[in-house]
Amino acid sequence: MTGRLEQFIKNQGFSVRAFEISIGASDGMIRRAIKNNTDIQSKWLSVISDNYPNLNIDLSLIHISEPT
Repeated sequence: MTGRLEQFIKNQGFSVRAFEISIGASDGMIRRAIKNNTDIQSKWLSVISDNYPNLNIDLSLIHISEPT
């Protein structure tokens, strides 16, 4: 999951820190999850989904959807 999130962040042209700021996460919260390949809490998945509707979060899997 974190690998796809990292890909999404890069495709958006953000740094991981800029992405963290955009969702109101603390410094390193997403970066550590990506680095350690660990889960992201469901509350953060909800915030990410609300802020990035083109990112489809389904059953703990992240899929990048093409703009329509």
